[in-house]
Amino acid sequence: MNESDSEDSDSNWQDASSESSNSTEDSEAVWSAAFGGDMEQSSDEEEDQIQIPHHSTHEVYASSVESDQSDAEKPDQLLIRQLWGVAGGGVLDKRRIMSRLVPNGHGQTVLTTDAKPYCAQFSYDGSMLYCATQDFKLHIMDTTRGFRSAATIDAAPGRWTITDCDLARDSRTLIYASIHDTVYLVNLSHFVDSGMRDSTGTNDHIPLSLGGDFGVWSVRLSDDGREVVAGCSDGLIFVYDIETRQVIHQVQGHADDVNAVTFADLSSNVLISGSDDSIIKVWDRRSSLPAGKPAGVLTGHTEGITFITTKDRDGRTAVSNGKDQTMKVWDLRKMLEYGTVKSREACAVDLGTNFDYRWQPYPRRAGARKHPFDVSVATFTAHSVLRTLIRCHFSPASTSNRYLYTGSSDGSVYIYDPVAHPSGGPPLKVLKSQSTSSAREEASDAELQLRMLLTRAGEGSSERNFLMRLLRQQRRAEESCARDVAWNPNEPTIVASMWRGDVGSLEAFEFAS
Repeated sequence: MNESDSEDSDSNWQDASSESSNSTEDSEAVWSAAFGGDMEQSSDEEEDQIQIPHHSTHEVYASSVESDQSDAEKPDQLLIRQLWGVAGGGVLDKRRIMSRLVPNGHGQTVLTTDAKPYCAQFSYDGSMLYCATQDFKLHIMDTTRGFRSAATIDAAPGRWTITDCDLARDSRTLIYASIHDTVYLVNLSHFVDSGMRDSTGTNDHIPLSLGGDFGVWSVRLSDDGREVVAGCSDGLIFVYDIETRQVIHQVQGHADDVNAVTFADLSSNVLISGSDDSIIKVWDRRSSLPAGKPAGVLTGHTEGITFITTKDRDGRTAVSNGKDQTMKVWDLRKMLEYGTVKSREACAVDLGTNFDYRWQPYPRRAGARKHPFDVSVATFTAHSVLRTLIRCHFSPASTSNRYLYTGSSDGSVYIYDPVAHPSGGPPLKVLKSQSTSSAREEASDAELQLRMLLTRAGEGSSERNFLMRLLRQQRRAEESCARDVAWNPNEPTIVASMWRGDVGSLEAFEFAS
């Protein structure tokens, strides 16, 4: 850890609007017009006075998806760009603006996929949206003006699905993985240089073999794009050097599958891993990792970890989702040092229920169980982490990373405000998918067949009970599920990877006054 970072952890959640800035009279005038009052005031009454020109979200996305009208500008987005321009390059002023513009509209479909989307994120500069689907397709969208489908790339064959993908900071390298021991690299340099118009060469994929018989659940590129960290089945963690095509580190890091890994800092010296053993481990490549031991552990979840990420790789703040239906925030400086009596006792705690999160609801009795060595700094519980490995994130730097947001198995996107609730609390916003509200309007053929069989089964019979369980599972499989979520780094728009049965879509939720 960086010992120079000695500020109190509560400063991680400092409200962007409290930051000092040298605002010009022009910028204050624009803020006043946009927010109906002084920015320093934040009452609900003043929030209701927002006077930003409104335009139909449906009309905006319909026009941008159906035709490539690059000159068209959304009125709300136009004002946002004007606000940024008036801020005169002042980072603090811009963050004050963006921290107030939280996506609040209903989801509008920007891409329909023939299979479930497992992950989708914006590029670092916000100009590109990339998505990986279960039918081994990589979808890339140009997001410089609305959403334009720019390329669909056939991925190398794998098992079951593309489990994860990641884009380099310069958008020129894309990696993806499946349930086998090879990570693939796609060179997007020509595609990027052509303004995302010429996808020639994007089907030439370079295999990065980790060597073995296991599946890869999570992959991340280092900040310089030279290394890959991979979390795999059987508790394995790998660090791979792209230039030399060699595995640098291989460690048996956990007692169960490693569902999530990430580089914690920009130097790539610190790694974090989360596993189905319910433990998050912090690794230091300069000391603990070569020895096969973590530098420390973060305990608090009582079921498996589905995802973990950091706040812009600041080396100290992380957020995770767990199958215990909680999202937890961590200060890495509060980790338990590995090998101490306390860390051994914390890792030995087993409160797992062995429920199958893919099909079963979380046992109610388990919700009251608290880990006796919970070192997290905040816990949020309104969303649902079922059916798949639901992902969560910090809002981008343009919002001062103020918010936490996550997908949910109920098909909604949940946004939390740790500034208002430093130790955890209700969501600030719940964004509803269009497909969520209409998911049960029509019964599928499979459901109709099960209903017919139920009419013939005897009341209270084992056959009827079995069919009822099948019917509940079928209904659940057809409901919407938001697996991954992505917040545009430049605009108040969140895109969610939505499941609906065996197909899916990307749905955009934008700020609308």
